[in-house]
Amino acid sequence: SFVVVGTQTTATGRQAIVRKYTATGAFAWQQTYVPSVALQVAEGRGVAVDRFGNIYVAGFEEVSGQSYDALLVKYSDAGVELWHRTINGGGAFGGNDEGYAVAIDPSNDEVIMVGRFQLNNWFVARYQANGTQSWLRPFDYARQTDWAGGVAMTASGTAVVAVNIQAGGYGYLIQGYSAAGSAVLPSVTGSPGGLYGIALGHDGNIYAGGASGSGWML
Repeated sequence: SFVVVGTQTTATGRQAIVRKYTATGAFAWQQTYVPSVALQVAEGRGVAVDRFGNIYVAGFEEVSGQSYDALLVKYSDAGVELWHRTINGGGAFGGNDEGYAVAIDPSNDEVIMVGRFQLNNWFVARYQANGTQSWLRPFDYARQTDWAGGVAMTASGTAVVAVNIQAGGYGYLIQGYSAAGSAVLPSVTGSPGGLYGIALGHDGNIYAGGASGSGWML
C-alpha cells in the first residue's frame, strides 16, 4: 500500500488530508485534519509510515489570525488519528512555523520532523512513538533565510537533513544529526540551488533532489 498527503479547500476552510491506497492503486480511506479554529488553515506537506503501518504527517495549522504552528499527526494503519502535536517557535524564533518532512528511525521507531521557524531558522524535532517530544533543535546559518526541506534516516538512527540556505545567494546544506540532536557527519554545502527531498540508497550513499538556477538537479 502507499499513502499521499496534501490539502483541500472547502467552505469551512483549508484542511490537511491523508489518503491511503492499496498496492494495486485502489482507494482505501481518507482522513482530514481540521484546524482547531473554524475557517482557518491546515496543510499536509510530508508523510512517513513506520513498520507497524502507522502514518505520520508533517505540515502546519493556523492557530490565530495568520500565525502558523508546525504540525505532526499520527494515524493508525486504519486511519484513526492517534495523536497530534504542534510546535510554536515563539520568541526569538518567530511565529509562522511549518513542518515540511518527516522520517522514522528504524532503530527505535522514533519520529523526526524538520521544517522552518518564521525568523529564518530551520528546526529538527524528535518524538517518541507515543508523541512525547524528545528534543527540539533550532539552527541558523549565517542569520539568513534557512529551511529544512527533507530528512532521511540511517539504520543507526542518524537523521540526514537537506537544508536550504541563503548566505550571499541561495544554496544548500546536507547535515547529519545524532539521536541526541548533535551535529554529526561532515556537512556538505553547495550553490546555487535548493534541495526539496533526500533519501539514502541501499549502497549507503545520500541522494538529494531539488532545483538549480538552470533547472532540476540530483
